Amino acid sequence: MTTTIPPGEPNTEGAIATEAGPSCTWQTDLEPPSTLGVGFLTGNKNGLADMYGARERYVYFEETTVSGYPAVFRDTIERRESGRCVIAVGVSDSLYFHVSEQGELDAVGACERAKQVAAAVISTMQEG
Repeated sequence: MTTTIPPGEPNTEGAIATEAGPSCTWQTDLEPPSTLGVGFLTGNKNGLADMYGARERYVYFEETTVSGYPAVFRDTIERRESGRCVIAVGVSDSLYFHVSEQGELDAVGACERAKQVAAAVISTMQEG
């Protein structure tokens, strides 16, 4: 059985897109279904360094890596048990992207899916 993900909904022109950076959101037909979001924080010129500098504002802040790149699971509200997990991945000293997973998975599943999507983003960037 092949799982397909329909085209996403891009956000490239609104206030958030112009100030923080472009993003895209998908409603998946994965099992269980979820909403995935990917955004590039082009408005932040210091990459993950700014996130580390403000780490006290996050309820959770857990370092990891994705395909060899530094990454952090983090959020300002603890929602992992309800199926939401956010990971930020640094791709240069001045740029990071984040992936958010919101669905019916448990905390471990939600964070694993977010990390898998982040790895797919990196793979796509390396191909381009």
